[in-house]
Amino acid sequence: MARAIPKVAFEIAKDKETLVLFAYDDAHFPPKQAMPGDTIHGTLTAGYGHTGPDVMVGMMVSQFQADDWLSDDLFDAAYKLEKKVGADAVSELSENQYAALLDFVLNLGTGNPAKPEWTIWKRVRARAWDQVPLEMAKFVNATIDGKLVKLNGLVDRRNAEIGLWAMQEKGTVNQSVPSSVTRATPTPPTSAAPGRSKALIVGTAGAVAGAGPLIDQVSHAIAPYAGRSQYLEHALGLLAIIASICAVVGIFYVRQQARNARN
Repeated sequence: MARAIPKVAFEIAKDKETLVLFAYDDAHFPPKQAMPGDTIHGTLTAGYGHTGPDVMVGMMVSQFQADDWLSDDLFDAAYKLEKKVGADAVSELSENQYAALLDFVLNLGTGNPAKPEWTIWKRVRARAWDQVPLEMAKFVNATIDGKLVKLNGLVDRRNAEIGLWAMQEKGTVNQSVPSSVTRATPTPPTSAAPGRSKALIVGTAGAVAGAGPLIDQVSHAIAPYAGRSQYLEHALGLLAIIASICAVVGIFYVRQQARNARN
């Protein structure tokens, strides 16, 4: 990992993590020092949310140690981020964007390998920078006492990361226009699922619509024999339903083609 950890990454982490200068069981709030003989129900934690084999029951922590652990944890977050999205994508992030994602990973990790990948990493790899804050904002829930709830602390932290990200986010065209222009010109929101093009939708509709005539030919071919077989009767009915669906899609296709011709 060649990229240095931005100073602002330390600042946001220190602001959003609770500094505790002793080892505690994170299953209990407020933090209480874990002592020998205590049953640990959660995870031993100390400093700025640091966990690991170096956190031991009964230990006290200095500010220097807490800072050192935070540095290690941010480097670990940087390694995980680069492994997840690739060094090339990481190199294109601004300092603030990089810091925002480091804090995100420090807080949440990068996801469970056994489960579907989080969409946020797909957006980063695709350089869909404007979509990243939308994905960040989704991660505000946690399971408390067996119930999935939205936590104020996570909402606050995501907002801080999003604000940091937005400070240096760039558009695709280096141009500013007055509100008199944007009020009079279409300014649609960015699609929540980039990559699903109109051409793909129209192409699919066209393919389905084109199936209609073929279904008619098959229906006419088997109609004389339908009365002799229960299965053919059912097949004929099913083909009629499919033909109806294709007709509806065909109408959509024709209208879409006309709209494209006007644009």
